[in-house]
Amino acid sequence: MRSATLWRGVEAQHVVATMRLAHRMDSDALTGQALHTEHTIFQARVRGRSAELTASPWNAAARAWRDGADHSACQTLAGEARRRQLAWIRYASVRVPEGVCGAALKADALSLVDPFERQAWACKTTRSGAYLQRSGNAERLESSSSGWG
Repeated sequence: MRSATLWRGVEAQHVVATMRLAHRMDSDALTGQALHTEHTIFQARVRGRSAELTASPWNAAARAWRDGADHSACQTLAGEARRRQLAWIRYASVRVPEGVCGAALKADALSLVDPFERQAWACKTTRSGAYLQRSGNAERLESSSSGWG
């Protein structure tokens, strides 16, 4: 069972590069190819009833939430969160140990930060890593695949 998420976000931009690399590394169809994508990054606020998976008692089941290959526990949790009318879930990134992510389950849980700033990023993902460059700016993000398990 796959449970759709309305919106996913990260608390720190550097997590985006590793998430792009994870997508590339987990896709057999992309082996040996460079993947070029464009992304829009912006700040948003999330509010409402939530499950905080990085805190007790949820963090006791971190092994289930952080399994990079088997997402069934996450899908079951998201389904139960919807049934209980939760607005969003905060969780630790699977691929970035210090990364924290959020998944909004309801549209009214989200609001834009004022002033609103939309950032355009170009991303190149290869076997060796993910490289993001912000449009019109020298800012860069990258994640190496060395040591990738």
